[in-house]
Amino acid sequence: MSFVLYWKWTRGICILLFDTCGPCLRPAVRKEHDESPTAGKAFKLCTETGDAEWFTLSDIMMRYSLVNLGWLWAILTNPIAFPIYTFKFNWIWYGYFMGTILSLCLPFMPLAMVVMELIKSIKSIWEDDWMLQGPGRVFFIRPEGMLPSFMWSCYLCQSMFIG
Repeated sequence: MSFVLYWKWTRGICILLFDTCGPCLRPAVRKEHDESPTAGKAFKLCTETGDAEWFTLSDIMMRYSLVNLGWLWAILTNPIAFPIYTFKFNWIWYGYFMGTILSLCLPFMPLAMVVMELIKSIKSIWEDDWMLQGPGRVFFIRPEGMLPSFMWSCYLCQSMFIG
């Protein structure tokens, strides 16, 4: 099964549509998507990494830097809505007390989230991590190594916050 990406402009908003179509696995159809100005280019950008490997420390750091750029963009372009979103997000995920403390760290949120992940990784020595329990754990398996694993956790935490 493959995913085909379509762009659709609706009322000035770009909507990404993913279509799961079995026939896209056929080489003739895949060639059509390679020549397409939308799905083919997006597919290539998302799947072809060149010489780089996936889930290495450099890959994780690149992803994490993009999330931090997203945070910087959000804080600069939405000075009123982003703090409101931050408080609501953190209250849901961390509770009112810790969520408020974390939200007050908005000017240096990436660093605060790294500290939160460090606290969670220390707590995980004694407590089981909910992401690694049950059949859905395949989506949350961390890379090998202490530093890549920690940076992956930081990336997941902040990417859920930024989107």
